[in-house]
Amino acid sequence: MRPVRIAALLLPLLTSAGAAADTLERVMACRTVTAPAARLACFDAATAAAAPPATAAPPAVGSEQLILTPPEGAPDRLRAVITDLRRDQDGRWLFTLDNGQVWLQREDDPLRIGIGETVTVRPGAFGSYSMVPDSRPTRIKVRRVQ
Repeated sequence: MRPVRIAALLLPLLTSAGAAADTLERVMACRTVTAPAARLACFDAATAAAAPPATAAPPAVGSEQLILTPPEGAPDRLRAVITDLRRDQDGRWLFTLDNGQVWLQREDDPLRIGIGETVTVRPGAFGSYSMVPDSRPTRIKVRRVQ
């Protein structure tokens, strides 16, 4: 059953019926080779003519969406004071800052921060943000909701 699968996979790569028959014969002949390195070399040689020409690898899926650096002119950090602190329906904290922005806690870590504290919001990798209170070395993963 395995040779049939190999042949079925190779047939779409072939350019003509004559080439298909010739390549299939060479591939089937490689099945008799027992040494692993020689067998691989046989399959490589048998399918070399049927292989499409090598082209540059396409970009990784989604690579055009990765933002590794902040946009031009964007501040590298934001300092503000927490004016309101409340929980959402999932039990995560919502931070309202003195500039009107609202940030949501992304992870369920215990919270050791309060109203009136000064915080710094810093960008992280792949569009993430961290909120760091001035009063302690705690990093809270957040995302802006307003």
